[in-house]
Amino acid sequence: MSVFGKFMRGVMLARCRRIERAVCGAVEVQYSTLESLIERGCNTVFGRRYGLNSVHNAEQFARRVEVFDYDSFEPFVERMRRGESNVTCEGRVKMFARSSGTSARSKYIPVTERALKMNHLRGMADVVSLYLAGNPASHLFDGRTLTLGGSCCVESGALVGDLSALLISAVGRWGEMVRAPSRSAALMADFDAKCKAVCRECAEERIVALAGVPSWNMALLRRLLEYTGRRSVLEVWPDLELFMHGGVSFAPYRSAFVDVMGGKINYLESYNASEGFVAIAGECGSDEMLLMPDYGCYYEFAHKDDIVPLEGVKTGVEYALLMTSENGLWRYKLGDVVEFTSLNPYLLRIVGRTQEYINAFGEEVMIGNVEEALLQACFVTGAVVEEY
Repeated sequence: MSVFGKFMRGVMLARCRRIERAVCGAVEVQYSTLESLIERGCNTVFGRRYGLNSVHNAEQFARRVEVFDYDSFEPFVERMRRGESNVTCEGRVKMFARSSGTSARSKYIPVTERALKMNHLRGMADVVSLYLAGNPASHLFDGRTLTLGGSCCVESGALVGDLSALLISAVGRWGEMVRAPSRSAALMADFDAKCKAVCRECAEERIVALAGVPSWNMALLRRLLEYTGRRSVLEVWPDLELFMHGGVSFAPYRSAFVDVMGGKINYLESYNASEGFVAIAGECGSDEMLLMPDYGCYYEFAHKDDIVPLEGVKTGVEYALLMTSENGLWRYKLGDVVEFTSLNPYLLRIVGRTQEYINAFGEEVMIGNVEEALLQACFVTGAVVEEY
């Protein structure tokens, strides 16, 4: 292991002590987070409208502030996009993660500089920290991580685009010490041109990890093999050891990745939504993720007509996730449905989307049921899913 690798490993492993303290005191951390969010949100347009200066605990907060989806929260977003300050968070929001989600039209999720640092970037670093803690023989910092992101542009004085592109832009030049490709290639808007540029720049690089959405990465890896004439990814990048993925369920893609890799690597899932970084898999290959309580997000969980804070959740119950965050979101429904598998520590799985649910005749079919059926069909027929 290089001197730089040993140094970075020590830095990242030191973070694990903070993670352990936060996880052990998750309920207390959550209430402290809510108190901090209310304190800084009191003097915003939103805070004055809902009287946050007289809210002193979670019960009062739940009674005072209504639950929002994107449609009901959009008027606040539009004011922020026009450049207005102190709308739902302190100061002016200068970044927006654009996401279509499960609808046809674009959604603009505010991303503050404070949230970028203490939520998204902290989450990315903690993914690496937890991986290194569980894999002492790793050489993750002896090469580069290939991050396949989206694109962004300036609209009305704000940076707007995919969250992945906002993160690449925020990390800056120093990030290119540990990641590839170059920023110019990573932020290309045309996906075909991006793949060609990545292949040119990275085919001869020492790539040790991949990060991004499974579908995008699968498309890139297929083109990489065409570009190099190799039969497997590990023939191109023999030191590749990890794929850090999120955004969609990995289950339908797993067999395709096993096929294209040509050997064993580790797979680590994270729950990093445009609205906030929520959870990280406790171990490679698992879909059970550790809820991260100290990222500036306060969570509530809705089941039927009940909404409970973290300390009120139960295992085996499907909850719609609500978030109040440093991004200026208040009791915002992400659209994700989660289920806790453990309460000590708090481990959860993403089991579906609130809009991907069929119950016309009492069948109660979630997207997870569809994915399981797809996997069984693949097992019976020998089919491999490359795009889903």
